[in-house]
Amino acid sequence: MMLGVAAISVSAANIIPLPLISLNGVQKSYSVIDACLRLRSEGKGWELALIGKNLTNRQYKTGVFDITGTGSGTGSVSGGIQSDIFQLTQLPRTVQLQAAYRF
Repeated sequence: MMLGVAAISVSAANIIPLPLISLNGVQKSYSVIDACLRLRSEGKGWELALIGKNLTNRQYKTGVFDITGTGSGTGSVSGGIQSDIFQLTQLPRTVQLQAAYRF
C-alpha cells in the first residue's frame, strides 16, 4: 500500500479578470487551498482518493463581461452610466471521493 498527500495554495492580489477592463470587475485579494489524500495498491491497480477543492470556501471572480444594451452615454463628456456586468465565479468548497482501477 502507498499513501500520498498533496496540497496547493493559490493567492492573488487585487486583479481585474479578463476580458473586461473595468473597476466594477476588480477582484479583491484571495487565497484558496486544494488538497488530496490518495491510497493505492502497489501491484493490484486500484486507487482511492479524497479530493478537496477550494477548502477555504472563498468565492472569487474568474471572468467579468459587459452586458450588451445596458448603460448609456458612453463616450460622452459626462461619462454616462456604465453597463451592467455579468460575473463568473469559482465553485464553492467541494469534496470528492474517487475510486479507480487500472488494468
